[in-house]
Amino acid sequence: MTQFPVKRYIVSMTIWNPDLSRRSGSFALALADAIADDIAGGRLQPGERLPPQRNLAQQLGVSVGTVTRSYGEARRRGLVAGRIGSGTYVRDMETPEAEFGIRDGATPQAIDLAVNLIHCTLWPSAFDAALAELSSGSDTAALLEYVPAQGLLRHRRTASAWIERPGFAPEPDRIAMCHGAQNGLAAVLSALTRPGDIVLAEEVTYPPVKILAEMYGLRLEGVTMDHEGLDPAALDAVARTTAARVLYTTPTLQNPTGALMSDGRRREIAAIARRHDLKIVEDDVVARLVDPPTTPIAAYAPERTWYVTSVSKSLAPGLRIGYVAAPDSEIEPVLTRIRALGWMASALSAEIIEFWMNNGTADDLVRYHRRENRVYTDMAHAQLGEFEDAGLACPHIWFPLPSPWRTGDFVARLAAKGIGVAPSEAFAVSRSTAPPAVRISLSAAPNRLLLQRALSVIAETLADDPLGETAIL
Repeated sequence: MTQFPVKRYIVSMTIWNPDLSRRSGSFALALADAIADDIAGGRLQPGERLPPQRNLAQQLGVSVGTVTRSYGEARRRGLVAGRIGSGTYVRDMETPEAEFGIRDGATPQAIDLAVNLIHCTLWPSAFDAALAELSSGSDTAALLEYVPAQGLLRHRRTASAWIERPGFAPEPDRIAMCHGAQNGLAAVLSALTRPGDIVLAEEVTYPPVKILAEMYGLRLEGVTMDHEGLDPAALDAVARTTAARVLYTTPTLQNPTGALMSDGRRREIAAIARRHDLKIVEDDVVARLVDPPTTPIAAYAPERTWYVTSVSKSLAPGLRIGYVAAPDSEIEPVLTRIRALGWMASALSAEIIEFWMNNGTADDLVRYHRRENRVYTDMAHAQLGEFEDAGLACPHIWFPLPSPWRTGDFVARLAAKGIGVAPSEAFAVSRSTAPPAVRISLSAAPNRLLLQRALSVIAETLADDPLGETAIL
């Protein structure tokens, strides 16, 4: 067992004794464990400042890079946070900052590209026009009443036309409206599984699905990916050797990698699911951003695919409207869960969406987001060089880090400079499969100027010495 020295350091006028004498493994992880233990034991209090990394490294006789990795690990665990220009502080555990939460009151210098947000200059005029239309109606107040959990029929008819893709045109009675795609996923996974079931997913996947699996007592099993997403041979092998019941997949601009499945690959996935009797949950939330449109897996396996989408990435996220298209005669179990999770989607939001879809505003918004996302991706290529890109309007990029960068160190270094990106560990189904990579949500920047500034900082940081000093000292 490796023995570490025991020394005392001043932290915000208090004495901190990190106990490393009985710890083994790497020094960086041992020190991060000591931080965790001392926070849990009350020896480090919320708001207390940890020693500057250079000072701590000198006193412990290790490199600054080692302490940097330790602080980065503590940051990844949500134990500490960096304050630009002043150091690293113990976080208030009573009000933890959500890993993918939208930050309120961020400093003006901070540019958070960790969350897949979108912005649109067309929203004010589009929203004003919708409100004017609603205010002129004679039965608008009815939209404030309870409506069926499935949604009003006229809203579902409009949704059916919006969802339609090559080979896929679900009838309104197969569609349920929900509070965005995440609500739809929660309802569908609850309807299709029981505690202990195995659910297959891409080896790096949408983080809320990991949380849903934990909530429902499901075992999430990662499937190897390539540049098109799910690898068919790997899926076939995992399905054959496990008792998996459900496959969750995002074939169109996968989150986080941005991978786009070819039509042939989608046919293969459908055939494998049929062979192993897998039910498919297809997340197609960014489908409208792709032109020409893709054919969903649901078109090739309609009897076993629950198709989930929303308007959040194509129109406006604040409307909180999503759609689930279920196989024939399979909608009722989903509706039962939608009632339990929130009874119904907002008929008022659905009315705004219907107005936009009927008067052409929805198409204008889609074209806007496609154009902006393509510009953002071109900007990223200009600053960061080559990376895997489907050539379409993806709101985020997956950026593998060059050696010897480690994900935690890189995220911490950027955070110290006021830039937020999402680490690969947040998406990995298994920690052992988390590659050294980050997801950069390009569309989250409020404007192109701020995105350019953030990308410049990222490019400069990539050129830094990973073992060197960070800017938070």
